[in-house]
This record gives sequence, C-alpha cells and structure tokens, in this order.
Amino acid sequence: EAAATGTPMILTDECGLAEDLSAADAAVVTAPTVASFREAMLKLAADPQRRRELGANAQRVHRKLWSTEKLAEDLTGHYLEAIHER
Repeated sequence: EAAATGTPMILTDECGLAEDLSAADAAVVTAPTVASFREAMLKLAADPQRRRELGANAQRVHRKLWSTEKLAEDLTGHYLEAIHER
C-alpha cells in the first residue's frame, strides 16, 4: 500500500522485499535495530527531495510488479497454464 501511494518506505534488511526495493531506489533499507531505524527516519524526515524520489520510485515498482493489471495478467497466466496441464 505504501508503494502504491508513493509513501517513502523504511524497511529492515530482514524484510523479503528489501533487496528488490533497495535495488530500485524505492526504499531505505536499514538494520533491524532501533538505533538504525531511528537514524533512517531522521535522515528521511530532514530530506523532502529524497522522500519524493523514494515515493516516485516506489510507485513505479508497484505498477511494474503489483498493480491490479499486473496481478490479473499473472493470474490469467497461471489459470491458462493449469488448464493446459490437465
């Protein structure tokens, strides 16, 4: 939901999406500690341009991977594959 709305995200490196979102410059990835998360929050709070960049990149990733259209396309592919395997 955050990606869809262009909300800047901070994730821990234990999150399954962290690597992909970090590679797309769509999220800040930090260690799973209070100090690391706090530092990331403070940096992001002080940098409105960075928040805009992260949000815009997150929306692009969302459209590419998780939009309704993309999910429908993937689901249709799975159904067609299942039908042909019968």
